[in-house]
Amino acid sequence: MISAKQLLGWLLSVRYISLLAIVASVAGTILMFIIGTTKIVKAWLVFVPDGFAHEAEKAPEANAAIAYVAQGIDCFLIALVMLVFASGIFNIAILNKEDRVEEAAGLFNVNTIGELKQSLGELVGVILFVKFLEVSLSSADKMTWEALILPGGAILLAVALKVLNLRGRDEGKPPEAPR
Repeated sequence: MISAKQLLGWLLSVRYISLLAIVASVAGTILMFIIGTTKIVKAWLVFVPDGFAHEAEKAPEANAAIAYVAQGIDCFLIALVMLVFASGIFNIAILNKEDRVEEAAGLFNVNTIGELKQSLGELVGVILFVKFLEVSLSSADKMTWEALILPGGAILLAVALKVLNLRGRDEGKPPEAPR
C-alpha cells in the first residue's frame, strides 16, 4: 500500500513533465523572434533598394513595407505570449512557492493560473489589434464589414478580462466595481 506521503511525492515529481511545454515554448519564442526579424528586414529591403525616391513613386513599396513591419510586430507579440506562458508555467509548476521570482517585472511575474490567463488574454487582445492593423493596411481600398470582426473580438476580450478580473481574484481582492 502506498502511503499518502509517497503518493504526494510522486504527484509533485510529475509536475516536471511541464518542462516539455516550457522548452517547446522557448523554442517557439526563438523561432518567432527570428521570423519577426526577417519580416522587419524584408520591410527595409522592399522600401530602400533604390534609395529614397520621391514619395509618390514609393507609395506601393511603402505600403508593402508597412505590412511587413505589422507582420513582424505580430510575430514579436506571439513570441512574447509564448515567453510569458513559459515563464508562468515555470513559476507555477516547477518552482516551489519560496523559490518563485517575485522581483520579476510586469508580465513575467506570474504566480497563479489566473494571472497567467490574464496576461495571455491581454497579449491576445494586442495581437488582435495588430492583426486588424495589418489587414486594414493591406486592403485599405477594398475593406468590407467583415474586417470589423478583429477589433470587435479585441473589444469583447477586453470587456471579458475586465469583468473576470483574474489578477484581483487571485490576490484575494474583491473584483473592482465598474466606473
